[in-house]
Amino acid sequence: MSLRESKRVSTRAALEQSAWLLAASRPWSDVTIDDITTGAGVARRTFFNYFESKEELFAALGSMRPGEFLAAVRARPLDEDPWEMLCGSLTVQLQSSPRESIERMRAMWREPALLEQHIAGRRLLEQNLVDEIRRRRPALDTTDALLMASVFLTATRVALQTWVDDGSPGTPIESLTRTLRAVTVTVGTQLGV
Repeated sequence: MSLRESKRVSTRAALEQSAWLLAASRPWSDVTIDDITTGAGVARRTFFNYFESKEELFAALGSMRPGEFLAAVRARPLDEDPWEMLCGSLTVQLQSSPRESIERMRAMWREPALLEQHIAGRRLLEQNLVDEIRRRRPALDTTDALLMASVFLTATRVALQTWVDDGSPGTPIESLTRTLRAVTVTVGTQLGV
């Protein structure tokens, strides 16, 4: 990657990170472009090199993580159990950026429009996970693969939402681990994985 391209990627990431941190601290409707650029350490005009509006940035925020998670899933060993592949990928992703992950979760559950963006991105992620599960276990029928992906995504949402809303003890990873363990036996037994 060229130095110029590296700088563009870094600046866009700074704008997105600033937006997430601001959305975690107050309603999205109260966040301004000036707030975002100040937090990112860039000039206001720089914002418009990346986004046409705050709404466009908002849409990008809703779709960032699923792509990163899917890349982590695909990087796992092919012979790994599909359920372990899903759980392990998410744990690694949360450990790599715990503060950012926590701020994103808080922002998402506090702001209904961000949650809508997140849910919309989950449908595509779910289908991609089904494809990856079937690639690893071709004998598993599509319905069972869909059930596994759906249960995983729902368990993840419940664990993280509970952690954010109720102030559950421990870290988000601990909350996820407890929830995913609770469903692991059921999923494994029912789907024969």
